[in-house]
Amino acid sequence: MKQSERKLQLALGKLLTSVYNTKVWSEQQFIDLAKKQNIVKAEAVRFYHALIEMDLLRFDKLRNSYVANFNV
Repeated sequence: MKQSERKLQLALGKLLTSVYNTKVWSEQQFIDLAKKQNIVKAEAVRFYHALIEMDLLRFDKLRNSYVANFNV
């Protein structure tokens, strides 16, 4: 694993923690927080969609938004 890949993984982990602390699981929230952490917008969007694909974010019809589905 390259050093830059590891840095990206750490940055995405920090991004996930930041989004978790805000409790707003929207694409725009990922983009806004990624900008503060110097993560490229494309990486933040790709990470967001990957979380949805892995079913870690689920759409809640009552709230009309995505909610976390982490089995912790």
